[in-house]
Amino acid sequence: RDLVFRRQLLHRSLQGRRVDLLTITAIPQKSGEEPDILPQDLPCATLASNVPKFENRPIIFISARVHPGETPGEFVFLGLLRFLLSEDPRASSLRQQFQFKLVPMLNPDGVACGHYRTNTIGLNLNRHYDKPNVLSHEGVWAVK
Repeated sequence: RDLVFRRQLLHRSLQGRRVDLLTITAIPQKSGEEPDILPQDLPCATLASNVPKFENRPIIFISARVHPGETPGEFVFLGLLRFLLSEDPRASSLRQQFQFKLVPMLNPDGVACGHYRTNTIGLNLNRHYDKPNVLSHEGVWAVK
């Protein structure tokens, strides 16, 4: 199989839940690629030493559940994840051409608390992509 799959802790939510970053792509054709490293200003930055950088592969970024009540979006996200990890020749072709950076749940506290649109402190994270703050808009800040 030509698959590279990596799950990294991108950040922790205000209540300490994981905000994960998934990387999906194909195994590089040449060896000796430089490792992909999360920016060091992230409190939970970890080395991804077994995932090389793919300088010539554009990144496709997809996230879900910035609004906890958007369960249909999670359903679509899970379908995409299953497809990208499959042996379907179309998925293999996409993995050869692109790096997929996926965040399954941007607002895990809001989901766990049963909120519909907000995080733990009552903020709608979808309104803070322009100037996110690590103390108030943690998931959005981490992906930005």
